[in-house]
Amino acid sequence: MNATIARRREMIERLESPFFPSLSFSLGVFASRRSIKSCFRRLCASGAGLLVLACFFTAGCATQRAAPSPKLVATNIDEKLATSEYWFNRPAIDCVKAADYDTLWNICTKVAIDAFFTVERTDYRNGFISTKPMASKQFFEFWRSDVVDFHSQLACDLATHRRVVHFTIFRQPDGCYVCEPKVVVEHYSEIERRITAVNQYQDAFSVSRQVENETTEEGTAVRISYWYAERRDDALERSLANRIRGYLRSASTTSNSRGT
Repeated sequence: MNATIARRREMIERLESPFFPSLSFSLGVFASRRSIKSCFRRLCASGAGLLVLACFFTAGCATQRAAPSPKLVATNIDEKLATSEYWFNRPAIDCVKAADYDTLWNICTKVAIDAFFTVERTDYRNGFISTKPMASKQFFEFWRSDVVDFHSQLACDLATHRRVVHFTIFRQPDGCYVCEPKVVVEHYSEIERRITAVNQYQDAFSVSRQVENETTEEGTAVRISYWYAERRDDALERSLANRIRGYLRSASTTSNSRGT
């Protein structure tokens, strides 16, 4: 037993060097208790030894797992935020006043057509005009004016959007009429197409599908493609309101010139 310890001590003394303190410490584990203490003192006395100890304790701290953060889901939002009714019921950011109801009604219709929208529903008695949902323009469609700010144009170039315009006209107690234009932006979403065979590669580019709904792994039925409301287009609402004001000023100037 003593001979074995002596051979180990002799091996450690040959390998001991100020450039390899960590190696000396590793081999000293197999030596006697006194040799371990001496190697540990040499290791702590050198700068490299302190670095090794710092790495050792740092690694020990890093192995402790942090508390898991709650899983965030992209679709974990309130369902009403995806409906157009929610955004149309929010207050208008701009409004236009006029003294004559018929003039304001005709100008709202003209402004919608000028912006390349198609009037779909009208209610003259209740003062309501609604346009047909129209796919928003791309950057090269310079003749269209349904996208008026850079951020909205960039979003339309990256994804498929469409816009719906509502004009609401009501009478105030003072006898004037107020028009509130509102625009809702809808985003197009489509589920990725699963291809399980070589002969199905053409389905990735087909326009229509054989089924309208699919089932998730959890067993929930979802639509393959759908539109959902994303936000209100404040910039376009202000632009429509300014156009209505411009037509009202022109109509007022024309009527004044005819009166004189």
